[in-house]
Amino acid sequence: MSRLSGRKSRSAREGAVPDGGAPPTVASAVIEPTGDTATGAAQFKGDVAGVVQAVRRRLAAVVESVCGGRPRAPDITDTLGIYRKLGWQIWNVVYAEDPLAAIRHLPNPRTLRVWNEAMQTKGVSGELIARLDEAIAQFHRSVKSHADDREMLEMLVESNAEALDEASAARWRKQAFTGNAYTWGVRARCMLACAIIFPSAARDGYFDMVRVQGLIGLVRTRPGIRWPFAQLLIRDTEGKKMPYGREPLAPESTALRQTGVPLLEEFCSRPLPRVQRVQGNMGMVQDELLPGEIGQSGAADIVTGEILREVGPAWADEPGHTNSFGTGVRTPSELLVSDQLVHRDLFPGVDRELLVFGELMTQLSRDERDRIPVPETVQHLGPVSDGISTADVPRHGELLSRVLRLAGLKADDFQAYRVRMRYPPLPVSVIVRHEMPVKRPATN
Repeated sequence: MSRLSGRKSRSAREGAVPDGGAPPTVASAVIEPTGDTATGAAQFKGDVAGVVQAVRRRLAAVVESVCGGRPRAPDITDTLGIYRKLGWQIWNVVYAEDPLAAIRHLPNPRTLRVWNEAMQTKGVSGELIARLDEAIAQFHRSVKSHADDREMLEMLVESNAEALDEASAARWRKQAFTGNAYTWGVRARCMLACAIIFPSAARDGYFDMVRVQGLIGLVRTRPGIRWPFAQLLIRDTEGKKMPYGREPLAPESTALRQTGVPLLEEFCSRPLPRVQRVQGNMGMVQDELLPGEIGQSGAADIVTGEILREVGPAWADEPGHTNSFGTGVRTPSELLVSDQLVHRDLFPGVDRELLVFGELMTQLSRDERDRIPVPETVQHLGPVSDGISTADVPRHGELLSRVLRLAGLKADDFQAYRVRMRYPPLPVSVIVRHEMPVKRPATN
């Protein structure tokens, strides 16, 4: 996890890193959404919610006239003699807490004909059936003004839900993952990013950072693909490159001597992936995977590790500054596991928030209009010494222990925070942001 910024208001120190991230720029001013945008969203919710509520009320009247007050889904199935899925759909339309979410469960016209036949068989009054049919027709007329088809309607509903649903988000993002994998010719089972942040021994008030990056199960789907998997550039508030120390975690690595890429060889696939380090724009250093065999037989695990020295200040001179640590997502991946391990002497008492910014319009955007809503949050895993390994990454616990040992750090000194995201969107920055503590008082 290695996009870094420290900021107050609109100033920024940016560090771009893993996974083919673009070179950073000074953050732009935040522009709030216009009133028209907010009004349009409110109008959609109001229009659709109103007609959905009418359907729910009239469908409830039918259900409860046959099954009694607030039946269970199996009661509806058994009483009306319908198949289980239809009974479950009807129950959710009537009793789901979120009216807009009920739209997902509304049966299609063909299935509704089965429902109508079941109502008539059970002797539901013609008036109740007619009122329900009228409400459903009104619902479809209203929906046509907002969506061309059922898929678009569900997308609008789930994008504007009061509480985003992780399963729904993953379902939509999986479609993007599949398309991007085809388009770009690569896909990974898991993207790993880990930042271990600790006080700098060389510069008081600053922090150093170990950064570990990995693409696990990276597969090329067409020949001739070279793939950037790591970039780094740290810049000051004027956009100038900042000096910092950079050391490989495993200086004895053969691959490091041959290519300059700081591979952690024991955690990479064999034979070692063919990689190279090149100089990019504006002094940016970029690590690339070279073309190789396509398909699963050419799958590669790439894990790198290095230490960055005197990365940035750990304390602010005055309130109002923030620190942002993040991961640039550029590779179509089934899963992102992004960890932040923070030394107990740093950033005391801060609250961490997760933000995801799209970068189609602006590299390293922090414009709220480019912010992508996500249901995931920052998880506090507790002390690293209690164990934070995950089955999502092979030999994860062993990898973490090795990295801490190579860096001369102790697990007891660190608290762990994790972002786990299925099918992360791209291109984005996945950011963990928190207030920057005011400079600690001088010790006597």
